[in-house]
Amino acid sequence: MLFYHSHFYPLRGTEAWNTLYNERTSAERFFGDGKENYALNNIRAAGLDKAKVFIDIACISILTTRIAEAKQLKKISA
Repeated sequence: MLFYHSHFYPLRGTEAWNTLYNERTSAERFFGDGKENYALNNIRAAGLDKAKVFIDIACISILTTRIAEAKQLKKISA
């Protein structure tokens, strides 16, 4: 049986596949960190708009933390 896929994914082991894989794992780490450390797995906000604001604030916090960590590592290695 032949299945038709509307999207053609890069072959495993190619540079394109490695790039896609790295992007996907990076996103998984980001969301895993949000669920583990920023309580994004059980949001208790009344209404969708308040939940969106909560998630936006958490994402800003995660990004700010990552930027500060990168600057600290750069300062240490320099």
